[in-house]
Amino acid sequence: MALPLREAIDRALLAVLAETGRARPRDVYPRVTQRFPGITPQDLAETRPDGRYVWQNEIQWARNRLADRGWLDRAEQRGWWALTEAGLREAERRANAAAGTPPAPTPLPEPEPPDEDDGSRPIAFAVVPGEAERIAVALREAARDSAHPDRLERAVGEALAFLGFEVEVIGGPGKTDVLAVAPLGAAGYRVVLDAKSTASGSVADAQIDWVAIRDHREQERADLACVVGPAFAEGRVRDRAAEFDTSLLTVGELAGLVALHAATPLTLTELRPLFRTVPLAGAAVPRIEASARDRVRRRRLVLRLLERVETMSRFRPELALTPDLLIGALFDPSDADGRETTPADIDDALSLLTAIGVLVPADDGGYLPQTSRRGALQMLEAFGSAPNEQDSADRVADDDDAARRTDCA
Repeated sequence: MALPLREAIDRALLAVLAETGRARPRDVYPRVTQRFPGITPQDLAETRPDGRYVWQNEIQWARNRLADRGWLDRAEQRGWWALTEAGLREAERRANAAAGTPPAPTPLPEPEPPDEDDGSRPIAFAVVPGEAERIAVALREAARDSAHPDRLERAVGEALAFLGFEVEVIGGPGKTDVLAVAPLGAAGYRVVLDAKSTASGSVADAQIDWVAIRDHREQERADLACVVGPAFAEGRVRDRAAEFDTSLLTVGELAGLVALHAATPLTLTELRPLFRTVPLAGAAVPRIEASARDRVRRRRLVLRLLERVETMSRFRPELALTPDLLIGALFDPSDADGRETTPADIDDALSLLTAIGVLVPADDGGYLPQTSRRGALQMLEAFGSAPNEQDSADRVADDDDAARRTDCA
């Protein structure tokens, strides 16, 4: 999506600082981001040619604009942002406005944002919780650390493992940096990846040994090859990537897929085009995102199906829950999901609910519910949770002990 207008970012930053008072930038960035729900992980991952995060940089611009208007205290301790008395009054005036949003003050000429070392960490996925955020931060930091190239190798390996690949971080002279394997039987594939970190923020052709990548591909019996870096220069590097059938993947794109996978898990089959799209792997991202959106749609279909089952069971218990009745309620031409729903989608949803015991087949060809909608949601949640392996091992050991005691008795 297009980033919000600068006036909107100014208003959001003013409101956040009025709520939080004196705050560090690393705490401000995610709070401002949360006020714009339309911002995507890809927006958060985008970088400028100098390596700055575009969205983080926009918030820094907003900080300067507020300071130029006298609303943000430039004298505040380094690494902290705080409103002046005038800024607090402006924030209060806006909050108490009777109707609409007052016109934003006329923007002043904007100086270049300070390159301040405020102790903040990259915010590329500050709104993505847990493991995905940590991996994204590791990718961003390693991509600019040219003094320790093995950091990016490990970060790329960790990201690919998170996406579901079997990964081996190899490195060393004459060897590929990372080998990723998609264990899909006859449809499986292998990818060699060359991780390129650079302090300049853009990988040039001279930094890539294309012949070595071709050799690594043969050495590892890999189907595909990829170079991962913070960004790639235009011109020769892309021509050479096309010549050697190698995709160019930025760490921002990889981090964006990690965030997407955390929200809506992707399959290794869906990820294959990322490495087959030459020279720029990013051209495959929209198709991958479309697959994720379709999976979300089918997930919503399961919830709608549960609602239909509960409604019929409660208010029309004499009616058999036949596929025809259930299907008819889910094709709604006025609803986007309904227009895209196919009979195969509904068959898949019914099969899932039958497999986990929410429904059981009846003699008349219909279905009998085995629990309430709330119970069904609990069963779905339990079905999607991985069992604790240690708990399972402990239970097996307990069962063996009990069996031995019974034999002794």
